[in-house]
Amino acid sequence: MYGKFMVDSTAYWVEEYKLDGLRFDLMGLHDLQTMQEVESAVHTVNTNAILYGEGWTMGSTIDGSKQANQSNISQITPTGDAIGSIAVFNDAIRDGLKGSVFDAKSKGFISGAAKANLIKVMFGVNGGAVSGTTWRVTDSMVINYMSAHDNNTLWDKLLLSNPDNSDGDRNRMNNLGAAILMISKGTPFWQAGEEMLRTKGGDENSYKSSDAVNNIDWSVLKSGSREYETMLYYKGLIEMRKVYGIFTDNSTVITHEELGSGILVITYDDGNGGKAMVVVNPHNTNLPCTIEGEWNLVADGQSAGSAVIARESGDITVDRISVRVYVNDELAQ
Repeated sequence: MYGKFMVDSTAYWVEEYKLDGLRFDLMGLHDLQTMQEVESAVHTVNTNAILYGEGWTMGSTIDGSKQANQSNISQITPTGDAIGSIAVFNDAIRDGLKGSVFDAKSKGFISGAAKANLIKVMFGVNGGAVSGTTWRVTDSMVINYMSAHDNNTLWDKLLLSNPDNSDGDRNRMNNLGAAILMISKGTPFWQAGEEMLRTKGGDENSYKSSDAVNNIDWSVLKSGSREYETMLYYKGLIEMRKVYGIFTDNSTVITHEELGSGILVITYDDGNGGKAMVVVNPHNTNLPCTIEGEWNLVADGQSAGSAVIARESGDITVDRISVRVYVNDELAQ
């Protein structure tokens, strides 16, 4: 009866209150059958409603094979013309990019441990459909993220894991992680304020903390400030992702090559002539390399958007802890 209550309630909220998305905490505590019925009920009302949740349990209440967790979630299928089925948070790319949330000092791909976390990062870039962890999804049903309400904010995590780096270096790490999320299949997600280097002063579980900890400090968004420039970068990445669907289309073929220890060249092919290429340099030294053909640069470590920044070919330099994102002429705006 409680399963019926869940199904009836979620459908009611979507129909009567026009909610366009639902998020389930510790979704692995629910069973697959109930969550499939939720998916069907909600998507019968609104085929574009987004459904996602935490694909872990923090304990168990039912047999593992029946849990709506990361390992089993691909068994849930979309109803009719639904936008998708039910997505799960991708903790592989979360910890792969910035280091484990359970060890404040651990480093990730963006913060000094690129080689060790390469597989986890590419698992997220491919939308959870390739080797990289113990679970898989279909149709890019992953929520790729670095920070949420739990654990340290991204900025605080970088302060704790990389205390000897400068704020400028940590800012580069932050931007690199954001860029990787935005060139990945699946759904990008970040904690409110991540785009303005939000800090909670190292409070990693602030549900019981004061407004002084939890409030977003909008005063930092002053023209020319580090926080303001970071916000503009995130805004540009959103624009780039919206305009260039090659980064989100499930039919896009993604391949990658490792040039050095964690240095990546990721290529995208939409099958219709559209191609993109991303060169990722996670190291603290500039990277000289050579690219074949002429490409249109739409993002680097400081700016991003839909407009072409420059046309480049041959010998290029990828700045330290940054990316260069290119599209071919068929896609260029």
